[in-house]
Amino acid sequence: MSRVTAIISGLVICIIICLSWAVNHYRDNAIAYKEQRDKATSTIADMQKRQRDVAELDARYTKELADANATIESLRADVSAGRKRLQVAATCAKSTTGASGMGNGESPRLTADAELNYYRLRSGIDRITAQVNYLQEYIKTQCLN
Repeated sequence: MSRVTAIISGLVICIIICLSWAVNHYRDNAIAYKEQRDKATSTIADMQKRQRDVAELDARYTKELADANATIESLRADVSAGRKRLQVAATCAKSTTGASGMGNGESPRLTADAELNYYRLRSGIDRITAQVNYLQEYIKTQCLN
């Protein structure tokens, strides 16, 4: 009977060792998977935060650009309607039909092409300024973090 008891004891010890090894193996796997899950969750949260930040930046600078365009269009309409005038360093062409003297020069006026180019230039400056500001803010908040 002592030989049977020794064999059974040996088998029980082997089973306990095998079960301990299996439990330890699954525990290590669970720890590794938890670390991977936590890292993935952190990455997703960071990406979502960056997406919200970029959307906020985009909305802010798109609004600024739209406001600048509205200002330019308002200025264009005011100049066309005569409510505002453009001030340009210009010389007045002398009138060839009358006696020379004060008040005979024609009033300075931009040509239609020059006026259109002025508005295009101003619009382009505002657009480029808004784009540069947006990209600088994007780099500061998204790329350098």
